[in-house]
Amino acid sequence: MDLVAALTAPLVLLDRSLEIGILRGIVAHRWLTISWAAVALYFQREHLTRPELAIPILGAAAFTLFSTLAIQNDGRWLMLRRTMVIEATIAGGLLLADGVIWGGVDLETRRQSLPWAWPQAVILTIGAMLGLRAGVLVAAVLAALSW
Repeated sequence: MDLVAALTAPLVLLDRSLEIGILRGIVAHRWLTISWAAVALYFQREHLTRPELAIPILGAAAFTLFSTLAIQNDGRWLMLRRTMVIEATIAGGLLLADGVIWGGVDLETRRQSLPWAWPQAVILTIGAMLGLRAGVLVAAVLAALSW
């Protein structure tokens, strides 16, 4: 193989250490956002229209726990397309549930949404694992759901 071909050949990663590192950061992001959402729900509980739904729906983000366990092993489970679909479904559900839990509360009273930044994790994961187009597509769908 000549030098030009060697320099222009696509890189083939022998291991997925970069992806694992990115996913570890995303898992930390999930923990921070789910913790913040729980704190916000507690302090804004008197403003919730359907407080009985808040904890079970927040519990749907238990994906965070599973992702933490997965990343401690080898994290490859988080790189599977079906896992990303599950995560995107949870994020979409959190965004839709946000309107039900808060109901008709105006934006002046409502200081924090339930999902807050948790859906960003799936956008970051899909963008890192499947590329820019897939990440933008998921971001657009989740944005539409939050609107």
